[in-house]
Amino acid sequence: ADVTRLEIEDNRFEAVVCSSYLQHAPNVKGLLAEAARVLKPGGLFLADICPYAGLNGAFLEDSQAPWYHLIDETLNETSTIPLNRWREAQYRAALQDYFVIDQWRRESNEKAEAHLTPRLQTRLADYSPEELTCGQIIVAATARK
Repeated sequence: ADVTRLEIEDNRFEAVVCSSYLQHAPNVKGLLAEAARVLKPGGLFLADICPYAGLNGAFLEDSQAPWYHLIDETLNETSTIPLNRWREAQYRAALQDYFVIDQWRRESNEKAEAHLTPRLQTRLADYSPEELTCGQIIVAATARK
């Protein structure tokens, strides 16, 4: 199904759960708008997001060198897994367009913290240490109605 055009009436659900998908969604804003539309007033939106700037670029695997996707972005061009390159602030702003954020919890990745050397941090200076070591973001939000 196209998650931006569900064949479901407005205000149908008490909750929408988006598990490990926002980082893969080709149209994050469309998905969020549709989730808000199908939620009842005050309905709950729950999501977890594996950020692109994290250790493995939301692939959740340890087979590559740390932050390989940020160091050599051509490696991602051959991937069959769709990934958007949104940063935490972009997700937060898009969510705030449709929801009141009740909880925004960042979970650090201990492996990323261990791999983040001063040399790597310098090489990846476009990203903060917090972005690079974030393993996932857990969001609980209420639909604006």
